Amino acid sequence: MSNYKLISKHEEGNTVIYKIEIDKKEWAQAQDKALVEISKQIRLPGFRPGKAPIASIKKQVSESDVINQAINKQINNTVKYFIENNKDEDVISDEPKVDLVSVSPSELLINIKLDKTPEIKIGDYKKFKIELLDDKVSEEEVKHEFNRLIKRDIMLVPTDSAIKSGDNANINFAGKKDGKEFDGGKGEKFDLVIGSGSFIPGFEEQLIGMKAGDEKTIDVTFPKSYPHDELAGKPVQFDVKVNSVSNVEEPEFNKEYFTKFKIAGVESKEQFVEYLKQQIVDWKKQKQLQDFQKHISEELINSSSLSYYPESLIKMEERRVDEQTTQTAQKEGKSKDEYLQSIGYSEEKLYKEGLRKTAERDITLVFAIEKIASELKIEVTEADIDAYFEKIAKLYGMKVEDVKDKYKNNLSGIEAFIYQNKLYEELIKFYK
Repeated sequence: MSNYKLISKHEEGNTVIYKIEIDKKEWAQAQDKALVEISKQIRLPGFRPGKAPIASIKKQVSESDVINQAINKQINNTVKYFIENNKDEDVISDEPKVDLVSVSPSELLINIKLDKTPEIKIGDYKKFKIELLDDKVSEEEVKHEFNRLIKRDIMLVPTDSAIKSGDNANINFAGKKDGKEFDGGKGEKFDLVIGSGSFIPGFEEQLIGMKAGDEKTIDVTFPKSYPHDELAGKPVQFDVKVNSVSNVEEPEFNKEYFTKFKIAGVESKEQFVEYLKQQIVDWKKQKQLQDFQKHISEELINSSSLSYYPESLIKMEERRVDEQTTQTAQKEGKSKDEYLQSIGYSEEKLYKEGLRKTAERDITLVFAIEKIASELKIEVTEADIDAYFEKIAKLYGMKVEDVKDKYKNNLSGIEAFIYQNKLYEELIKFYK
């Protein structure tokens, strides 16, 4: 706590200046404490360090020495207390600047300078051109996940017969686009259950009727939603050789079998399939939300404008990004300079310019999100936090109370995560 008096408040451009007078008694006490600290460093004949009478110490120390010792701690305490208790909502309390107005043994006056909160204009966030990822779940996707999970438990019985749906084909394959092989399109001795949906649509169906030793070129087209742009929606060819064909014998799907998955309420194949379907639904919705967040964030940055960029926030964001850059360089086993060279920053000047641009983009997005969240009345309730803890507890098989205890020191981080999710879940509704 610190006692002070607000003498005046005025604005200069984008800065709000508060003139503060520190309580005279408190300032005197601060100087007394400073004198005690100084006494620990002074040696007087006949006294151990720190044990000499204060009156004797005063004769050895100038007023300016005492003031210099006391002033930094006093100003830090006063500024911290002022920031914590300042009710003004139109200022940014991070990175306050302090100017000394007047100082003497009987008086301490300072100016605390805070950046004004900038105004922001944003585009119509309900009408950006954003195409959502498909969140529908097909039977093939569920079947593929089912087959993947039971793969260790199936038996393969070799056969000379032609491939039919449900068989396991061991194949070599090489994918080509415009006559050239592409990354990730080649495999050898790969076990593929026909009809499992493991490969892109149209691939598995064209293997039906082939036998061990047969070779064939298959024409297929990658889905438009394929995550690699260079292949999405593109026609390709696969050269395929069948090494062997096996009939698949599945285990008996009874209650005892499904207990090994340790999923509450799942005791049959039907329940297991329904569980897998819901897991895929949740995963797709989360992926859709993440992709939407990326695209709408970019739209918000490009369509929004701030009245000005507060230097206090710019410096904070530049430090954060710079620290992140240093950590990335360390993870890659490079010096910071080596890493910057590898990402295209040949000069320090270019890197600093890049830092500034990144900081401005990040700050623009933060203010845009805050404005939208205010308009949509987004808030985090106790029920939201409890639901989050219950979800985590269920996911990891823990007790809710244990989860709460584990995260008790990071509640602000949990609230920020829930707040952001609620905002984007609300925003995405405008695009469905």
